[in-house]
Amino acid sequence: LHSFGLPCLRIQDYRGRSPLHVAAVNDQVACVECIISFVLRNAAGEPESPSLPPLSPHPRTAEEIRLMSYFLEMVDSTGRTSLMLAAAHSALSTLQLLVSLYEEAKLSLASFMAKVDSEGLTALHHAASAADESIGLFLVETINDPTYFNLTDRLGRTPLHLAVGAGHIKLVERLLSAGANVFAVDDKHQLPICAGAPNPRVAKCLSVLLLAMMPSLASKIPVPSSTAKTPTFDRRVRNPLTDSIHSSDSEFF
Repeated sequence: LHSFGLPCLRIQDYRGRSPLHVAAVNDQVACVECIISFVLRNAAGEPESPSLPPLSPHPRTAEEIRLMSYFLEMVDSTGRTSLMLAAAHSALSTLQLLVSLYEEAKLSLASFMAKVDSEGLTALHHAASAADESIGLFLVETINDPTYFNLTDRLGRTPLHLAVGAGHIKLVERLLSAGANVFAVDDKHQLPICAGAPNPRVAKCLSVLLLAMMPSLASKIPVPSSTAKTPTFDRRVRNPLTDSIHSSDSEFF
């Protein structure tokens, strides 16, 4: 940093990742602190020193906020920020630090939860499918707004779909208690309860069994239109759960 200065932090590798991105992926908290501290010292016009002091919360100047925001909002070639990458790679300590830095930079927590990558995935989507479910639990507690728990990716999946698919029991329970929509269907007309099925046929069987157990659900489950990317509640469209319970369905009989 002292040899090459601030421009070296803008250099991106073949995946479009900056040094901050790489530090986030590898949960290198000390490295993230060093990078942001260096950015702040440059913004303040302070002389560079061989050792950078640890970050300490205090009112930030407009230039400090501008530079912090620039690096925190940098995206790689897939449209992912450092925070998204930390969530995807179960880097909890780095994720917690980045969230605090977002707050220092006066960046809206809601805006970072709504930000999507090239696949339509939010930070919570990444957290829901991460190896460590504590990542998702942390983000749910941080934002605590069901609006962001029901955002869908390009395949129509909510974080609940991904959490079920990853087998994250505590996260599934927390999402449900926080207002996640248990009736949301993805672009394959699959409910979150079917997200853990090994293939579409098993998922369809689970749907049929669910309807047989609780027929009243047929009028409550939304069906997305062909163009919608968020759950829609158009009751005029045929319910997918009722499509496979007739003897004429060769897939089951």
